[in-house]
Amino acid sequence: MRKLIQLITIAVLFFTVKEPLCEEYIQRARRYPESWYQEIWCDAHNGLTEVYLTDNTRADCVTSTHVIEFDFADKWYESIAQSLHYALHYDKIRQPGIVLIIEDSSIDEKFWNRLNNLLDAYHMSIDTWKYGVGITEVSKERLTPIIGDINSDNRIGLEEAIHALQHSSYAQ
Repeated sequence: MRKLIQLITIAVLFFTVKEPLCEEYIQRARRYPESWYQEIWCDAHNGLTEVYLTDNTRADCVTSTHVIEFDFADKWYESIAQSLHYALHYDKIRQPGIVLIIEDSSIDEKFWNRLNNLLDAYHMSIDTWKYGVGITEVSKERLTPIIGDINSDNRIGLEEAIHALQHSSYAQ
């Protein structure tokens, strides 16, 4: 009976703790907390950190043009939803943005590529920056134009959508 309990315990641990035990995660220890990167980057871009939104959530950084989510590179997929959530609950003049924290470019570069490939594939207008101790440049931007945004107001209205469809490869 005791051996059976041990076997069940090992099986439960194996299936519930499998992801953190992957080699990539075993080697990952954060150099600095997310807030450290957030404060430095946001200050350099004249932004405010931890800004409360209308639903009592907090945006990581708000600048004059963007409402931004910060995440470590391996959490790139979470940053998409959070940046869109921030933009939804903030005024319409700020674009959603993501700052992806790169601590080890040999590991994190693939997450940067995954993030931007997904945004491009679904034509999501979220601007991205990579920042951290693991990159050579201070900040690398990927600012995306919104397809069909004729008047450059960072959103697409009904008339602009119709115009974009009429002048795209979808129009026959």
